[in-house]
Amino acid sequence: MRQPHFFKFYSMKLITLFTLVFIISCSPKTPSINEGSISIDLDKSELGYISEIVTEIDYVLLGSESSSYLSEPKKIKFDQNQNIYVSDGLLYSLFVFHPSGELNYSLTPSGKGPREFLKISDYNLLDDSILILDNAIGKVLKFDLAGNFIEEFKFRDKSTHFFQKNDYLLKFTSYRSDYDGFNFLKYNLIDGSSSGIVPYPIEKESIGNFSFQYSFINPLRDNSVYYNIPYSYEVAEFDVDSGDLKDLLIFDFGKYSLNTSDYELLKEGRTGRDKFNSEVSEKKLIRYVATFLPFEKINYMSVVQGDNSSRHTILMDKKKNIIFQKKDLSNDLDGVNLNRNPWSFTDDAIVYLDHASGFLDKYKSKNELKNGYSKSNLEEFVSKYKNELEDDSWILAKYKLKNLN
Repeated sequence: MRQPHFFKFYSMKLITLFTLVFIISCSPKTPSINEGSISIDLDKSELGYISEIVTEIDYVLLGSESSSYLSEPKKIKFDQNQNIYVSDGLLYSLFVFHPSGELNYSLTPSGKGPREFLKISDYNLLDDSILILDNAIGKVLKFDLAGNFIEEFKFRDKSTHFFQKNDYLLKFTSYRSDYDGFNFLKYNLIDGSSSGIVPYPIEKESIGNFSFQYSFINPLRDNSVYYNIPYSYEVAEFDVDSGDLKDLLIFDFGKYSLNTSDYELLKEGRTGRDKFNSEVSEKKLIRYVATFLPFEKINYMSVVQGDNSSRHTILMDKKKNIIFQKKDLSNDLDGVNLNRNPWSFTDDAIVYLDHASGFLDKYKSKNELKNGYSKSNLEEFVSKYKNELEDDSWILAKYKLKNLN
């Protein structure tokens, strides 16, 4: 297949550029964006119920075949047909499941040669393709949604998370010291130039390498790409076609916010991290925005105070107005309290991931419903997969959101 011009030019002319030359072609200031912070008073959060924002729950078992064995599910995404894409952090593979949970196919490590990869460091799911980043051999591979290879190109600059479309590639720098204090780099795949985006305070430099499961979030029906920056209260929004920064959402939790200087403790080894965690726990502070999920009409977010002392669920409209704020939501739809943050999302649901053993424990101790009527497929699901739930299986719980606008 003939390569698009930017893949061909990049691979033939600029392979060594990213290994030898690093160009920061930007001014010190972030592009003009809305710089006002969004204040959230967590003391206003009252206890709530799942039914206030969710209409029903659907449970899905991820594969019952031995070929679909998942060791460490990491990043989970859904395409427009609700097929499920799951990367495995230990097997370095990508498993693709039908909406019902049966395995469709998998992309697995096969070598260092053409059309091959050794590890899946991160992946993107676009409208019609899958992009896999392999830091081990320094390249990006493109497949169609049926798993057929399309093309590949070299990319030597290792990245925790990336997003690539058209002629650009975005990467998260993981607070590494060799990127001039920027959270993101945007690479031009035509001329090889790069620019830094969203500076971070010097106190956060080299605080650690972060590999949260969300990576870059690109809702397939949206014209934006989002990134929830680890150990911050910031969410960056980029234009999906150009890769330019559109907005930077900055949240302010008042007395429950960390001071910038607190992050320096993370550089001091185990002793510093223990002190950091103790400070967060004792004062019930917010480490970071635990979850940020952009839907068509609302943004869903969750934050955790201290060591899980309270889990706050916050919904905002697209004008950044808070339309729902409660804490420690009790499951009054089927009684199973998962007590965790969402792992992924679809176009109309937040999605939780749980291991079978933990799920069964929660099922056995579920709440008694006041109306006696379950708004989920829970009992049918447990009955159908009784044997699989005793095994080393993984479960998705899809919580369909109400139309709150």
